[in-house]
Amino acid sequence: MLDFQVESPIQNSPYTEPQRHWRIVPGETPQLLDGRRPAHYFWRKPGGADEDSEDVGTEITLIMVNRIRERVRQWRAEGCPGATRLSLELMDWWQREGRAQRLFYAQLEAAITVIFMTEARADYRQGIDIRPDAPTERQAAEGIRPLARWACKMATGTGKTTVMAMLAAWTILNKVASGGRDARYADFVLVVCPNVTIRSRLGELDPGRGEASLYRTSDIVPPHLMTLLAQGLLLVLVLAFTPGFIRLLAPGFAASGAAMGLAVELTRITFPYLALVSLVVLWTGVLNAEKRFAAGAAAPVLLNLAMISTLLLAGFFASGAHAAAWGVLIAGVLEAGLLMIAAFRAGLLAPPVWPRWNGELGRFFRAFGPAVIGSAGVQIAMLADTIIVTFLPPGGASSLYYADRLYQLPIGVIAVAAGTVLLPEMSKRLAAGDEPGAHKAQNQSLAISLMLALPFTAAFLFIPEAIIAGFFGYG
Repeated sequence: MLDFQVESPIQNSPYTEPQRHWRIVPGETPQLLDGRRPAHYFWRKPGGADEDSEDVGTEITLIMVNRIRERVRQWRAEGCPGATRLSLELMDWWQREGRAQRLFYAQLEAAITVIFMTEARADYRQGIDIRPDAPTERQAAEGIRPLARWACKMATGTGKTTVMAMLAAWTILNKVASGGRDARYADFVLVVCPNVTIRSRLGELDPGRGEASLYRTSDIVPPHLMTLLAQGLLLVLVLAFTPGFIRLLAPGFAASGAAMGLAVELTRITFPYLALVSLVVLWTGVLNAEKRFAAGAAAPVLLNLAMISTLLLAGFFASGAHAAAWGVLIAGVLEAGLLMIAAFRAGLLAPPVWPRWNGELGRFFRAFGPAVIGSAGVQIAMLADTIIVTFLPPGGASSLYYADRLYQLPIGVIAVAAGTVLLPEMSKRLAAGDEPGAHKAQNQSLAISLMLALPFTAAFLFIPEAIIAGFFGYG
């Protein structure tokens, strides 16, 4: 067994790349050399020398590891060409001056190396070929794809859990930013634990813990990206389990392989719209409270324009359905952009923060409950329509869609406009203690809305055939 002692064995800071290392060879005087120790290992023939032997074996240089280290160093020095905007923001955040908890160089190198292997421009990765594990013929027939396995070797105590958080945040945020379509980023983040104790400790990787999660306690994710990270988990889950969601919400498609496959694909394209429209609703409410109605009222127009535009260009998509689905996703980006700009210009674009329970939040949820119950009837009816229509013959879904468009016309023209103006007016009166005035404004709004809606109701009851022929009889 080797027994060497050197003066000042610690030669480097844990926060910077190693600049010097000890070169220790049996029978020679240890040497302190400049530069980082090249990656290598020692090979001994199995069953050869025992543990007490001074024979360390044959030194084998890890050529690929050293090549990757050098390329990553060059890539970082030249501004990380090819990295996404979010990746650059995260790497800058991890390395910024003034961090309360500086990250070890080993942690930064591990995470940034994975980002390099995924995003770096092709010329930086030339000559770096890490082949994936190929499945057997039987596994390939079952749809199992080759598995690429990268290992970040880190010593005990160097903060591996933090690196897990860095990589989870990086892949989830980029998956969300791409609308779930960029295959370079994972559909799953799987953490394998050796026992229950460690599994419990790794619970801090759950973004649902907010400020108590590792993403904030170790300053891995900027505060303004935490909401996106939480949404990303939902997006990743839905993208991964889309077939299950489709079977639950549209069971009639399960009997048709083609319809099921198309439904899964279109859902994966359009689902990010849910996260985008959530931001649209938030910013619309903030603007409406300040009596700024234009942007919120104009946003739905973008949905129509985007869908019309993509349908006109349907020849460039796999089908008309794909064109419409991409139109929905593009509309979500445009609507969110419009409202974000409007909120920014109004000075109302506050950075998102993780909520903390207090009296005001309690009052919000007490008011939120009745609103959810009030809208539940409409949502349950729409869910029932969705389930039923999947069992109808071809054309049934289109018929229901056209009917929905007709009855939603007066809702969009009258009810939405009335509610948009009424809510801030009632809020203002109630805040001022003018409860009778709030009731009066509500009653007047209901009376005017009812008066305007009655002609629509009568028309739907007595001349439905003429309405259908007028709107849809010429296509």
